[in-house]
Amino acid sequence: MVLTRDKNEFSLNAQFNQYELASDTYRTASGLSGQWQYKMDARNQLSVFAQYSDLRYQTQSNRNAERWMAGGAFAHAYTGGQVAFASAYLVNERPRDSTVPWLALDGVGVRIGGQINYDAKTALFANGSIEYRRYGAEDPSFLTTRKDTQYDLSLGANYTPARYWKITPKLAWSVNESNIELNKYQREVVSVTVRRDF
Repeated sequence: MVLTRDKNEFSLNAQFNQYELASDTYRTASGLSGQWQYKMDARNQLSVFAQYSDLRYQTQSNRNAERWMAGGAFAHAYTGGQVAFASAYLVNERPRDSTVPWLALDGVGVRIGGQINYDAKTALFANGSIEYRRYGAEDPSFLTTRKDTQYDLSLGANYTPARYWKITPKLAWSVNESNIELNKYQREVVSVTVRRDF
């Protein structure tokens, strides 16, 4: 939901994700995210955002956790219609089981991105981010405290076929580097989002 008042825009989103592994449910994530945007002038915008997620692992209940993220962003629109933005945020994840402190984490991240108009109905966008995470205690299996750095890149387009409608195909890549070899991975995601404004 989005509510606009003068130079302020408030948005609230509910989300639910379910991941499957070998046809079995691996993890679900449900939560809320909110954002306040303030239009400084016709070309500049500030925003503050926060997100809460409840993580549930179907076969590893000791990994069930609460995840919080909060940060701020700045966006600038150029005369040719291009838009650039940058943001920084903090992340905190705490397992519900206090006996596994090595699964807790604190992190910090930065994002940059931009958008250009391809034609009257299509805008192309790209963004990237780096997130550093340090875990809460020494992992008893590896006898070291886990540290990760995750790199993300996404490319896509916003296509407006008709008034109030938007279709967004997107490709996303993630690479996670870790001091524990088992936690290194790569992920590719293809998605299509359909949005209707009222």
